[in-house]
Amino acid sequence: MKRIGVGIIILLISIAGCKEDAKKQEKIVPVKTITVKPKDIFSYVSVMGIVDSKVHTWIKSTTEGFVKSLAVKEGSYVHEGQIVCYIMPIDSQNMLGQAKLEFDRAKRDYENADGPDKETLKLRFEEAGKMLESSYSLYKPVPAVSPVSGVVLSKTVENGSMVSVKQNLVEIADLQKLIIRASLAEELISNVKIGDSITAIIQNDGKDIKIKGRITTITFGVNPMSKTTGVEIYIPANRILKPGMTAVVDFITNRRSGAIVVPLESILLDYQGSKKVFIVKNGKAIEKRVVTGIEANTEVEVQQGLAFGDELIVLGQENCKNGLKVNFAKPQPGKNKSNKITK
Repeated sequence: MKRIGVGIIILLISIAGCKEDAKKQEKIVPVKTITVKPKDIFSYVSVMGIVDSKVHTWIKSTTEGFVKSLAVKEGSYVHEGQIVCYIMPIDSQNMLGQAKLEFDRAKRDYENADGPDKETLKLRFEEAGKMLESSYSLYKPVPAVSPVSGVVLSKTVENGSMVSVKQNLVEIADLQKLIIRASLAEELISNVKIGDSITAIIQNDGKDIKIKGRITTITFGVNPMSKTTGVEIYIPANRILKPGMTAVVDFITNRRSGAIVVPLESILLDYQGSKKVFIVKNGKAIEKRVVTGIEANTEVEVQQGLAFGDELIVLGQENCKNGLKVNFAKPQPGKNKSNKITK
């Protein structure tokens, strides 16, 4: 009997030791979590655009001839109705030249005359002077007038340049009325509207300049070749911005306010391709199947499967299984969020 009692005691001690070892070997996964809260999310598409002015035009020659009295240069400000230069038509130039030639000849003959013909040559000289004066009144240069107020961006001529009809002379733009011209694919145009805010990035001196603007015009119809629609965006005047600069424009194509938004990396895929996440409840990892919506860079909207207030595992979820115990710590507000796993 004494031996049996000793055996029972040893057996009980062995069972207690096994239970203690099993407890020690129970797996606890270290994780990090965040509390699911309402947040705004949006998706966007980036397209190339060109900075321009709503008021941007060329002064053109209205006749064939020679440029005279060009009075502006790049950077000059001109007013609507201001004459920037004159164009002397070729025919008028020839007629004026002929009258000047006749005057010079009559003057020379009169001044060199000596005798009875001097009086006749005097009358001829006076008549030639009247003809020349009349020619100056009749054969005038044609003014080139600015149709708008703005700054001279460029010019293609100088005094004495020969120009043809409708040739570009001086380029003018109002730098206080800047816009960005861009194009959106036809399948995206229904996602934007006049008044929408946009963000544009323009490079200057090796730096990215971020500019806020708003859509002011969406053209009707679609370009049959490019399958795009033109969009104009108003941007504030800025001394750095110049017509012709390239801009990268971000158009918001979808948005949701007060949505469940989680880090994209917290979403896992199972072998069937279904999406899932893990939350922490009563110290254990709980698997949740989710349906996602808008994706934006590093975040994604969850439309089904999560609720506000859930403790979502955002680090260590790859090691979790449904019902597995976890040890977790939420990031402290205002402190640097480390990727270190709390054990």
